Amino acid sequence: LEGALDRLAQFFVAPTLEKDAVEREVKAVDSEYRMALQDDSWRLHSVLKATAKQDHPFSRFSTGSEQTLLEKAGGVDGLHSELKKWNRAYYNSANMRLAVVGRESLEELEQLVTADGRFGAIPSGDLPSRELGPAWTSDETQTRVRVSPVRDLRSLQLLFPLPPRKALRESDGDIKPNPEVLVSHLLGHEGRDTLHSLLRDKGWVDSLTCGAAVANDGGQLFELAVDLTDAGDEHCEEVLDLLWSWVGVVRRASSQELETANQELRDLGDVKFDFSERSSAATT
Repeated sequence: LEGALDRLAQFFVAPTLEKDAVEREVKAVDSEYRMALQDDSWRLHSVLKATAKQDHPFSRFSTGSEQTLLEKAGGVDGLHSELKKWNRAYYNSANMRLAVVGRESLEELEQLVTADGRFGAIPSGDLPSRELGPAWTSDETQTRVRVSPVRDLRSLQLLFPLPPRKALRESDGDIKPNPEVLVSHLLGHEGRDTLHSLLRDKGWVDSLTCGAAVANDGGQLFELAVDLTDAGDEHCEEVLDLLWSWVGVVRRASSQELETANQELRDLGDVKFDFSERSSAATT
């Protein structure tokens, strides 16, 4: 553990950032980008970015290519210079958190972390502002987008902008609320007399998923999506009507009905926790 911590710390204390490695990494990034051009999930994500506010960070190109990384930076020298500036601006102690798991005592772990030349030697800096506004406002919503897939895919997605998770979880109590988890449970449940069973019995869907699709400090997107069968594709408008109708059912639910569903979620969570398999400390 001591050697691993020392090697990890040096990535931030004394990064090499060698110039000859920059061009190799750019070519690797460009190769991944070109392979992703025919990936439907990546293409859909790019469409989602195009629907967001164009002055929001989420709308930016998020992978990189040889053109965006080398040509716009003025070649390898320019990119290497920008890389060092980025490292100095963001790879500082104010912008980091460290979690160490080991068999040693807390005192021993603390000594390993605070030893000379390790994490205490990481340059200090200012914590960057994380105040982001929403990526989708009333100007970007109420829009219907049709996408032509590369593969033989048929899907339908409804996306709803929500406040950021931090805002939804604000509470004075010990248990923080998860309203989007409750809504996901109600819309995505696969039991009897549910939206999923209704669509499945009609032979219109292969699967239904529900939950947060995108989340950042400025907000999140809640997604209700179905993979359509051939018959479902032919009845796309009727499927869409049923999705909206079920959203209306959840909106009209009484406080007692919502509390009953929430208690069911808590019970399921308790059972999952009590009978969960032992996993590594790093994943718990």
